Amino acid sequence: MASFDQEKFTDKCSKVVRDSINLAQESGHVRFTPLHLAAVLLKDEDAFMKSILAQSGADTNKAFEGIESALGKLSVQQPMTETPTASPQIIKVLNGAESRRKSWGDSYVAVDHLISAMMEDKEIQKLLSESGATEKNVDEAIKRLRRGKKINSK
Repeated sequence: MASFDQEKFTDKCSKVVRDSINLAQESGHVRFTPLHLAAVLLKDEDAFMKSILAQSGADTNKAFEGIESALGKLSVQQPMTETPTASPQIIKVLNGAESRRKSWGDSYVAVDHLISAMMEDKEIQKLLSESGATEKNVDEAIKRLRRGKKINSK
């Protein structure tokens, strides 16, 4: 899919990516995008992204509604004949997450790397800023939640 190494993903991160691809496929979308990733993260039972958004001052319900609305506007192919392809935007997000793994000194790409990298996507930025989240506030919330801990296990 891209130049990243999924072996460097935590188990949770790999599951989120797989679930995002599955969401794209189930929705009849021919491309897997950052919107799918955001939707999966906002529905996740761990509520990690919701916690980050809440700590960044965002309205998590408004964020979810905005992401769901944008997903509903994507073109649909029925029946789906193959697995959705990765959009250039999701490749940029996944590579950005890998860059963060390295710069933050972690051994594995974790969900917070994905969330931080996703905030650089223009569509995600626009949608989440409407709910009160900014790239800076999200990164600050991630740092507070991490408390300096490193990701050294899957």
